Amino acid sequence: MMLSCKETTVMISQSLDRKLTLHERINVKLHLLICDACRKMVKQMKLIRVLSQRYYTTKDSGTELQHLSEAATTRIRERLDRELREHSGKDDS
Repeated sequence: MMLSCKETTVMISQSLDRKLTLHERINVKLHLLICDACRKMVKQMKLIRVLSQRYYTTKDSGTELQHLSEAATTRIRERLDRELREHSGKDDS
């Protein structure tokens, strides 16, 4: 039986904290083969993880982070809003 998007998301989140069983990994991979939205979510989760690791590494080293310009902040917000609108109507199966 194929996992739903919700089940896949839960499994992917759990995989950050524990090793998934072989059966779970196969089910997630099968779902990702057919679901573009979940593949994008995985990329976003990986990016968030990398950025948060960089943030803490930079913070621990005492180096100050550069702040985004107002224009960059606006572009990011607009893009996120657009992505949310595009995916808000997606079915969870």
